[in-house]
Amino acid sequence: MAKDYKNYAQSKVPGWLQQAYGAAWVQAVADVADSLLTRIKAAVKSRFVGIAPPDAVPQIGADRNLPRGPGEALADYRARIADAWSAWVFAGTPRGILSQLKILGYTAQLAQVRGGLYTLNGDGSVSSEGVTWVFEPTDTFWSKFQVIIEPPFPWGAYGSTPASSSDTAETIRRLIRQWKSAYSTLVDIRVAEDAGAFWGAEGHTWGDGHHWGDKGVTVWSP
Repeated sequence: MAKDYKNYAQSKVPGWLQQAYGAAWVQAVADVADSLLTRIKAAVKSRFVGIAPPDAVPQIGADRNLPRGPGEALADYRARIADAWSAWVFAGTPRGILSQLKILGYTAQLAQVRGGLYTLNGDGSVSSEGVTWVFEPTDTFWSKFQVIIEPPFPWGAYGSTPASSSDTAETIRRLIRQWKSAYSTLVDIRVAEDAGAFWGAEGHTWGDGHHWGDKGVTVWSP
């Protein structure tokens, strides 16, 4: 049996449609049918991330709220989308927020009032350190948290941190809103260009505010 409508139709039409003009007309009609069939097949494949055309994969990722990371290979992105349910298990937790920031190229920590400082480990788990230097002593609402972004940065060298109004900052805010718990409140996002800028870091002592003076820290609004 013919694999396309053009060959199938030409084998079934009467003889007078197999002459020069008749065959041309049959071919024109059959080409339209074959084009429609091709698009139908592509549309069906576009629903399945493993076989979807490359330009359809980001659309499936958007449907799962999983944007593609910078430099992430297409095959890796397909696999991550297919395993979306495993990722969303951690929605509303520090692990969920930090792991998604890591995929987008950010090294970050999450500080929660009376909850400690959460750091993402190499295996994807989180560690919590019970520090008290991140928030002011008057901050008592356990639902408040900060995100601290540290070097290396996707945007490049020291001194080039995007402003709070930038698209980069808004992308990070949007991601945090998607992955935080409904009852928690983001206080701000702090970009520490100097890894020793915050209280408690090795080689530094107590300073004013949440960090060591104003050294290398950019604050983005929530």
